[in-house]
Formats: sequence, C-alpha cells, structure tokens
Amino acid sequence: MSKLDTEKYCPDCGARIYKSATRCRSCHNRTRHGKDGADLLTTRRSLKIGIRGLPEYRQWKEIVMGRDGYKCRGCGTTEKLDIHHLYKEYDIIFNEFCEKYKALLNDKRTILQLALGWKEFWNVWNGCTVCRECHKRCHSGELKLENVREK
Repeated sequence: MSKLDTEKYCPDCGARIYKSATRCRSCHNRTRHGKDGADLLTTRRSLKIGIRGLPEYRQWKEIVMGRDGYKCRGCGTTEKLDIHHLYKEYDIIFNEFCEKYKALLNDKRTILQLALGWKEFWNVWNGCTVCRECHKRCHSGELKLENVREK
C-alpha cells in the first residue's frame, strides 16, 4: 500500500496528495511563503545574497571585527572569524525589511538602495566577532555574549 493509495486531495486545487499531507507542494508553498510562493522565496534568497554582497556589508563586518580586535569574543581565537548578531538575528531584521518593502522585492536595484538606508542592517552594536565554532554555540544557546558597550 503506497502513500497515495488513499483518496486524498488538496483542499485548494484538488490535486491528489499523500495521505500524510494537508496540501499539494505548490499550494503549501503559496500558503507558507505568500501568494507568490516559491517565486517570493527565490526573490528573498536573491535579495539576502545581494545585501550580503554589498561593499557596505563587508565594511560593516570589518568595523565590527576591528572593534573586537579581530578576535573571537567567545574563545579568543583569530581563526575562521564570523559575525554574530546580538540583539536581533539577521533573519528577523531581514524579514522586517522585506515586509515593509514587499511590493518592491522584484526591483533589485531599488530594493538594494533601500537596504542601504535600513539602519538595522548596519548597526555595529548588534554585531560581535566570533569564530565558526562559537557562532554555532551562540545559536544553540550554549554561549551568551554581551554587547561591548555594556562592559
């Protein structure tokens, strides 16, 4: 007996679906990611890559790392350094930005110009220097770092 043996259909489009599913893949993407579904998800991925590719993003990382002496604030190493967002994770900032400018997401030039003016992307006090291992520990909750202004 296969997963499709039972007669079950997508409530949105009527396509036959697996018995464990609630919608077909297409309708699932549309309800999960907005009316444009997978297209919107692809646009958002492209935008995230675009923002992180801006010279201003690299400059922001350099400022944060320079402030921290190019050392991991978790263990002190100078190898394989990255930036961790302290107060608001990058994805939260990114989602707030996308929500505000969702009508312009397909206009890459305009949306990147707007990103340059979105202050939360460039707040150096929201970032701290960590190595890859400590970054994983930050996201798992095992390592908590404080803002340097609080020291």
